[in-house]
Amino acid sequence: MTYVYIDKKIIPESKERIENRIPTCFLVGGYLGQGKTTLGVILAERYKKYLINYKTEYAIGGKDFIQKLKNSPETKAKVIIYDEAGDFSKKRTLTKFNQTMNEVLEMYRAFNVLLIVILPNVTKLDKGIYDTGAIKTFFRCWGRTTKRDYTLVDVYPLSKIYDLLFYCEKYKGKPMDFIYKRVSPIKTFGFKDLPKERSDELHKISMEQKRRRIDNIGNTEKANHNFDRMEEVYNKILLNPTKYLNDKDKINKDLIVFDFRIPDRMANAIKHKFEQEHNHTHSKQTTNNYIHSEGENENRE
Repeated sequence: MTYVYIDKKIIPESKERIENRIPTCFLVGGYLGQGKTTLGVILAERYKKYLINYKTEYAIGGKDFIQKLKNSPETKAKVIIYDEAGDFSKKRTLTKFNQTMNEVLEMYRAFNVLLIVILPNVTKLDKGIYDTGAIKTFFRCWGRTTKRDYTLVDVYPLSKIYDLLFYCEKYKGKPMDFIYKRVSPIKTFGFKDLPKERSDELHKISMEQKRRRIDNIGNTEKANHNFDRMEEVYNKILLNPTKYLNDKDKINKDLIVFDFRIPDRMANAIKHKFEQEHNHTHSKQTTNNYIHSEGENENRE
């Protein structure tokens, strides 16, 4: 496969921008199994003109990305590849990543590296990030089948990315294939897989990180379940605060299996609820006593 357009046009322009400390980022998108990560590595190595170090220049997930970016002055990294690895599957995580990207671009002069972000499509980033001018090019991977040993790539500069976003907004709910047909790329080329040894190394690192992330997701789901259970007990306590007020151990018996202890805010809420009920009961009892005493006085008279 030929990379003339990459080597003669995109890489030189990007190097000039980076030398002038202008934030520069490539986006690599496409459906699952279309070789996005492979292309990210190819772009990084054509930019560097030698092999990247997977340990310092390839990150899976937001935390790993930020850490390797912060370490780049010490590791001498020239490029950081960010592989989303499912980070964009939830809206909350997506919002956090966009905030992180904005912060990274604001601090870019401290790092001065080429950023390559691997993601499903251009809609996953906020428009505000595009408005910074940091996103130079979007590479869309597609067309890989069992019948061919290469993947096709469509190249879109920032101006064309805005066109894609326009049509995404206009045709909400339509699949991305429908959108891509409405915006012509400025270039299309193809690429093959990495040499077997490099490909196997990348696959091994990628799978190890993804397994770790799956374990973390499991822990997060367990924590969410624990919190739901804690809230359930919390509400139960508030319904009958007098039963629990002086018996925190009783509450902890319900929560200890989840490794929780009653927090101060829960204790204060219980106390407040108890005081409300106690005052209401005391007031009611005082009123009854008054009525009762008044009745006795009338009888005496």
